[in-house]
Amino acid sequence: LHGKVLDVEVLANGTRADIAASDGDARTTLRLLEHNVKSAAELETESLKVVQEVKAASAEVQRAQGAIVEVEQMSTQASAHARAVGEKVAQLQDDVQSLLPGVAMA
Repeated sequence: LHGKVLDVEVLANGTRADIAASDGDARTTLRLLEHNVKSAAELETESLKVVQEVKAASAEVQRAQGAIVEVEQMSTQASAHARAVGEKVAQLQDDVQSLLPGVAMA
């Protein structure tokens, strides 16, 4: 009987040691999980900031593209006006030549 009691005590001590080791592992795992949750929250916050910055940059790009389109339209209109003025000047030169042959326009 004494041998069996000793066997039970050895088993109990081994089980206690295993439980203590498991408890340490569980606490370490819990700390790692808490750290991972905190890191994930920080990553989410940073990701949201990046999303906002990308949205703002996209809006700026759209505004710039709109301005480029406006400048292109104004350039096209200016070219059309310049062409029309050139045609009028040429017509005036022709008119002056026909009305006053020998007079040249500078």
